Amino acid sequence: MRTALGLLLALPALAQRVEVLRGGSEELKGVFFSGKPWLVQCVSAADITAASESGKAAVEASHAVLQLALGSLPKEVDVGLLDCKKRLPSGKNSGKNTLERFRLDDGISPLLMLFANARPPIQLTPALLNKAGLSTQLFPSARQQAAALVNLVTSRAEPKLWPVTKTEQLHDICVKKGRHCALILHQGELKSEATRSLKALLPEFRTVHFVSWRGPVPLNPHAAPRPSHAQGSAPHRHPTPHPADHSKPGALRLLPRSQAARSDARRATAAWSALRPRRRRGR
Repeated sequence: MRTALGLLLALPALAQRVEVLRGGSEELKGVFFSGKPWLVQCVSAADITAASESGKAAVEASHAVLQLALGSLPKEVDVGLLDCKKRLPSGKNSGKNTLERFRLDDGISPLLMLFANARPPIQLTPALLNKAGLSTQLFPSARQQAAALVNLVTSRAEPKLWPVTKTEQLHDICVKKGRHCALILHQGELKSEATRSLKALLPEFRTVHFVSWRGPVPLNPHAAPRPSHAQGSAPHRHPTPHPADHSKPGALRLLPRSQAARSDARRATAAWSALRPRRRRGR
């Protein structure tokens, strides 16, 4: 009873947190591919119609556990309702719906998925909630389920630095899966100023995968082949960095896939350079 009353009182404040997604092309590109964290609940077409009446109606159309979690989710996470059986509007996946496009299991109810950091969506499952700290009681309460949901979304939405030690790992992360990366080259542990700089960059450039390599980097073209100029890749100024170049951490742009990707990678590299402390002359 207290839970229901508390939620009723909180509805006006939470009304701005749930967005009704109409399924337009540009809107879905922003949700699916922008890198910004989106927690999306799949609902029916009738639910979309009802939720469109007001912000309060949108909250009420979401699952009860999601309603309880809304006030505790990170501010950078947007929440949306989507008719996942509606056909996608355009592109190579036109004719498919969201369930088919991302191979979601519609046997799990509610169907919740998290988009974040330009990675494939994660469908939230009972197993993932259990790993996120769901109570081991036989019948966990709605609040316990909501707390586990918040823990899971917070953890998965946070952008991370990818530490690699082998060329094969670099190839798998940046080449094989077609991502564009900024490679952080360093000797020893990253210094505090470098860590602070990275913390500022990661949330701002979520479509860029920041990869940390400790020590000399053998950018072997056979292990990590670079695309040709015809594929839209600019040549690196220093394709094989020498260990002497690594006395200070630096960002190296790798394998952008498109003009938008190149722009993101350039801005990320420039921002990293601006955040790094400059050496004084004569030292």
